[in-house]
Amino acid sequence: MPKYPKGIVRIPTELKPDSKRDHAWSYARIPSCQDKARRMWGRDSITELWELYSSGYKMAGDLLIENAGSYTDCLIYPVVFLYRHCIELRLKQISVEGNKLLKPQIITEKEINDILYREHNLDKLWNYCKIIIMNLFQDESEEELSSIKEKIDKFSAIDNTSYKFRYPIDTTGKPNYPIDQDIAISFIALRDIMRDLDLYLSGTAECIYDMPGHGYFLPGQPKMSEEQIADLLTFIFKRNTPQLAAAGIKGMRIQFRLRSAWPGSN
Repeated sequence: MPKYPKGIVRIPTELKPDSKRDHAWSYARIPSCQDKARRMWGRDSITELWELYSSGYKMAGDLLIENAGSYTDCLIYPVVFLYRHCIELRLKQISVEGNKLLKPQIITEKEINDILYREHNLDKLWNYCKIIIMNLFQDESEEELSSIKEKIDKFSAIDNTSYKFRYPIDTTGKPNYPIDQDIAISFIALRDIMRDLDLYLSGTAECIYDMPGHGYFLPGQPKMSEEQIADLLTFIFKRNTPQLAAAGIKGMRIQFRLRSAWPGSN
């Protein structure tokens, strides 16, 4: 085990592993405290790690904008980086995890390695992601895909390499942005675009994990039968359709799930 800095990282050795779930520790027995973040890594599944990382970067960007006050001039750098990195992770998540469901797999092992370890260009990552979406969700409209691409292009236009908001200079020592040119970025517009993008990408990722054959369910979790799923969806459509329409993110995620969970749809 690596040596972690004392006072920053606490290893909960006093807790016993919970063998019923794919978790090293039971969260319920860890006291809630603002001074202590949840443990990192442990025995989280890859599914959970994709979600924790992606959601964490977006939430951090949201919180910075919400509490920016008069510090927008310096906070714009972490905000853009956090949002952009969330998009990058989501595109990689959908490409890598969705590819596992295709028979035969469309993305080669070499391409997977390139996607995960070397590629930061959002345009290239979207191309992989779009291929997966079009194969897994054949009813997806070209209009919807074009709308998502337009939003991704806005982030690419601001930073096409993922370095411009991480470092003040590039690898040649030149400023990442011309110092003699004023550039203004709207926090509100950035947040709204990110909200729409994350709504679509996170919903798509959840839908992939819910598809038969992915193994999303953790050990010990009961799986719903087709009859139970059908009963649940009937109940939702009969009684909660207005609420779903107004539920924003949750409603969209459920819609993505319905597309894969409805018996006989795959």
